[in-house]
Amino acid sequence: LVKFPLDYKKAFSCITKTMRMMFVHALQSYLWNKAASYRFEKLGTTVVPGDLVVLDDSKEGIPAVDVVTAENIDKYNIQDVVLPLIGAQTRDPDSECSKVFDDVLKESNVTREMLVNLKDRDFNCAGDYRKLVCRPTDVNFDMIRYDDELQPLLQTDFMKLKGIPVKGPKDESPPLLAMRVGFTLSSPSYATIFL
Repeated sequence: LVKFPLDYKKAFSCITKTMRMMFVHALQSYLWNKAASYRFEKLGTTVVPGDLVVLDDSKEGIPAVDVVTAENIDKYNIQDVVLPLIGAQTRDPDSECSKVFDDVLKESNVTREMLVNLKDRDFNCAGDYRKLVCRPTDVNFDMIRYDDELQPLLQTDFMKLKGIPVKGPKDESPPLLAMRVGFTLSSPSYATIFL
């Protein structure tokens, strides 16, 4: 921008491709979070007609989805329901949630056409689907007593590489107590939300 004032496109192209895609992904995630919050608030935790479910998510690319109807609703539970990360190859649920996408886009001064018709190949915005509810697996926990607030409670990868062990407490009954939790979440679920 110093060399070419007001040439924002050229300035933006100086950022790496992966960093540029973060802007698109952030908008998609923001829209998804708003729609998911609305979905739970207004439609609850049961499957309703108009929800989307993935037919086969083992394929590469955008999975095929089906719309829940009164006829097939008994086949699904809330863990089957997905919402789109909107893009050129996704569809909206046939419910009030699709209006949330439009409202939030409007607030952001972005249109669906902008996402679908991105001319820059670096901004491929095909979209995807995320499950509304994700059940963690491999859940375990244990209680740990320790006496140093700055001491790591588990061995980090760096500590493993450097051969640094986790130090135990100095006496028999350390004053501090922690719960160490382990679990596995599918991508793109977040540990902070689970905890």
